[in-house]
Amino acid sequence: ASSFAANSFVKARDYFTADIDGLARPWNATVTWFNPPSKRGENAAWQWWVHGSREWASGRIRRLFFMVFNPSSFFQVAQEHSRVACVPSPQMACRVEFRERVRYLRATEQLSMLGEMEAVRGDAPPHGSALLLLSSNRADFDMFAAQFEPLGNSVGPLSMPVQRGLL
Repeated sequence: ASSFAANSFVKARDYFTADIDGLARPWNATVTWFNPPSKRGENAAWQWWVHGSREWASGRIRRLFFMVFNPSSFFQVAQEHSRVACVPSPQMACRVEFRERVRYLRATEQLSMLGEMEAVRGDAPPHGSALLLLSSNRADFDMFAAQFEPLGNSVGPLSMPVQRGLL
């Protein structure tokens, strides 16, 4: 879930916009990274977790990176709804809990000399963030923990998640 302006920085091969409903489409990728869209007072992140983790469980995605805003709220919703939604619980993912608040880049309307959007650093949100990795490969978790160790505390999965393969 992104926009043209944001993708000028991210450079994702494929991304979904407000006009392309990513929750209604299959995701086929070795690696999927996303920052789910959110609105104050809604838990849209949960809908994206449900879809993304189902795509992972089906085998269409090998590694699912998922940015969580306000992790305590997200994990509370997950605990209440994972079994009902028949999806892997986020606790099955490895995660890094950032020591500092993540300040995101915000696109401006001004184009750079390279034809890309300019960005300004946004304010830090009032709550913490965490990055989750859902994978069935223990080596992925070890690499993830090593790479993000300078930024925060790494927490392993409660147990190794298992992919079912393509449905």
